[in-house]
Amino acid sequence: MMDIIQFPRPTLFLEFFVREFSFYGKGIVRTTLPEDAFFYTGPSKATEYRFFELVDSRPMRGVRQYKSSNYLSFINQVPRLSIAAKQNSLVESLFTPNTNAILSLSGEYFFENQWMRSENRIKSNKYVGEQSELMYHNIRSLAPYQFHISSVTNDGTIWTQFPRSDVELSILPGQTACFLCRREQYEFNGMDISQPNLNLVLWVKNHGLHHQISYISEPEAEQYDSSSLCVGEFTLKDFRKSRLKYQLG
Repeated sequence: MMDIIQFPRPTLFLEFFVREFSFYGKGIVRTTLPEDAFFYTGPSKATEYRFFELVDSRPMRGVRQYKSSNYLSFINQVPRLSIAAKQNSLVESLFTPNTNAILSLSGEYFFENQWMRSENRIKSNKYVGEQSELMYHNIRSLAPYQFHISSVTNDGTIWTQFPRSDVELSILPGQTACFLCRREQYEFNGMDISQPNLNLVLWVKNHGLHHQISYISEPEAEQYDSSSLCVGEFTLKDFRKSRLKYQLG
């Protein structure tokens, strides 16, 4: 069994933990919300996972409870892959010759007055071409709330314009940024649907560029939890006073 996967190109590893609270209503509705609804940045209070199950590519109507597997861990800021990922045939789809970034996605949401964990996921960004400005462009379609990467330097520093296109900031390798963003309820013209209010706390950790990844046992991988980003050191990026009421930032 191969213990190490060598990458044909330097591969960026990003870790996301999303805490979201969405609700409908205007006026004094906000004054009735629980305290945790207002951009809670402390340790996770969630005690169980709840997420939709896909059956024949169609989401089920009811919410199901699960313990979500953790295939990707970061031990001493170095990515490690659970041997279960190899056993479940995830490795071939994640790590191809065109892969240049791996995204670890986790988070929680407020449901029935308590925090619930969402499904742990791994996504890979793939790019074929020579235009350096497009190498990471597709990450916005994979990352939470279209987190955008405009460029990555040779030392692994990422530059992003999230959540506002006129503000560009950097996240160094090993650094965690925490974005506070809000969005107001929006009514779509001519449609009987609306976009809810949203209070969003989004942690992003840049684990930098790596040339390989090694396997660890399934119990070792399960010991890691991305909610650790909430209790570690992070830089706060506060966009709650943005004038763009119906967009983040």
